[in-house]
Amino acid sequence: MLFVYWGVASAVTGDVFLLETIRRRDDPVLFWIIVAMWIGFGLMYVAYDALPYL
Repeated sequence: MLFVYWGVASAVTGDVFLLETIRRRDDPVLFWIIVAMWIGFGLMYVAYDALPYL
């Protein structure tokens, strides 16, 4: 759930903190790729815990 929290918080604030700050207004493509990956990772981890036999 931490990845989902990071993704939602980043989408709201418009800043991603990786090795350096990536702002939505400066580099929108990279920003949304990172946010989508974080939310995808979080949902994947939850799905694996909820449905371990898939």
